Amino acid sequence: MSSLLSVLALVLISDPTLWFGAPIRLDAFSDPTIGNTDIASDGGSRICVVWDGREGAQPEMAWASVSSDAGVSWGIPRQLTDSEDAGPYKPRVCADTSGVFHAVWEDYRGPEPYSVYYSRSVDGGETWLQPNVRISIEGERCYMPAISCDDEGNLLVCVYGNMDDDRRVYSSHSTDGGLTWEIGTPVGDSTGPQYYAEVAFLEGSSFIAAWSDGRPTGGDNNIYCSISADGGASWMQPNIPVPTGGYPVQHCSIRMDYTPTGLYLSWISQFTTRTIHAYVHYQKSTDGGLTWLPEPVRVDAGDEDWRRYGGVWSPPGGPIFASWSERTGLEWPSWAICSMSPDGGMTWSDSPAVANPGTGEANTCALSGNDRDGSVYMCWNNQITGGVFFARGGVQESTSEDPGPSSRWITATPCPASGLVQIDIPDGICGQVQVIDTTGRQVAALDVVGCGDDLVWDSSGSPAGVYSVRLQSGTWSSTARVVVVH
Repeated sequence: MSSLLSVLALVLISDPTLWFGAPIRLDAFSDPTIGNTDIASDGGSRICVVWDGREGAQPEMAWASVSSDAGVSWGIPRQLTDSEDAGPYKPRVCADTSGVFHAVWEDYRGPEPYSVYYSRSVDGGETWLQPNVRISIEGERCYMPAISCDDEGNLLVCVYGNMDDDRRVYSSHSTDGGLTWEIGTPVGDSTGPQYYAEVAFLEGSSFIAAWSDGRPTGGDNNIYCSISADGGASWMQPNIPVPTGGYPVQHCSIRMDYTPTGLYLSWISQFTTRTIHAYVHYQKSTDGGLTWLPEPVRVDAGDEDWRRYGGVWSPPGGPIFASWSERTGLEWPSWAICSMSPDGGMTWSDSPAVANPGTGEANTCALSGNDRDGSVYMCWNNQITGGVFFARGGVQESTSEDPGPSSRWITATPCPASGLVQIDIPDGICGQVQVIDTTGRQVAALDVVGCGDDLVWDSSGSPAGVYSVRLQSGTWSSTARVVVVH
């Protein structure tokens, strides 16, 4: 495991309620060419980031790095692809709750001009399934896959486009954790070309797929979806329109996330080189994708900028987070942006947070998080200097009883820490401070008597990792984060 803890310092930026730690570089290339990134977590502290790239003149491969401690430290990047002819493009990854990771990518090894391949890791990213498994239709040109799994990792569904059937969306599914696959089930109905599909697990045996749609009768509905209630063996047809307000869909920008309170979908509108405006949009369904909001909600802050890629994620109970990469016009630098909605996606931050204030380039970015403590996980690639980066974020909590100035926030220093942590308490506040690890376990409790005295927590006996330091006073609360290193 690489020790990159010293750079994960607390940084408050842009939106005062959302912060990101300093970026951590994951790859070890000295002369890299990095393409596309994706990220998945097990709902807790185990995270996998995948990307396509190469070192110097070596063949391009798909890579993965895994963290088992919520992004504090990362494993050596491992190669997913087993062929120098694979030429992988846009790898995607998902995870079950036991920490098994499943990856797919567009592959060029033949005999098809391009097809979809699969690999998995059952040992925390140390090894990946090789030989890789082709899971798209034999002899047909299949491209741009996405993958999702159920919580136990038994049911897997991969969706992809089929160029040889008028770009229709197809799926392949597995009922044994990726060991065997049923290949080539139509997802889209046969009413016109379909592009860049995304898939998400709902509950039970149900999955939902969504895509950019080009059917001539679609009108302003440029996204359609379909639901499978049997683990991908069959799909609902005719497909269901998702209202887009007439905004076209930028390629590969649709992302979905499901929680018990809602299904969330984000996408970015298309752009041209003469009108470099691309807007981030949000949709929501409360019935598993059968019906949607009448109109989408605008997420970005309104600047006339170029935006691309990104994602959407929410812990159970919210808030909802949406991410994207952004630059002014076609100029560098570009930023990994994350916005937050506290009200189910109806309103979004006027000042979204920047996850890469120091690296100054995010060609693509992806989003996931920790369902247990609400931490936000983001990754992106720097295509100018090369490199794959990760940052962990969190919310500085407050309530309606808190007037909100920074003087009333709790702080914990130093960060990183290896021994005594000073916890600064706002004057006149009584209550209790709890120190909580990434699994939700309380590791310390300290009483606050209201005299303005600061508290001290000795972190030397706690494992390295990220801890939440939460002050609760009546119905008001404030939370800081501290990274423990040894």
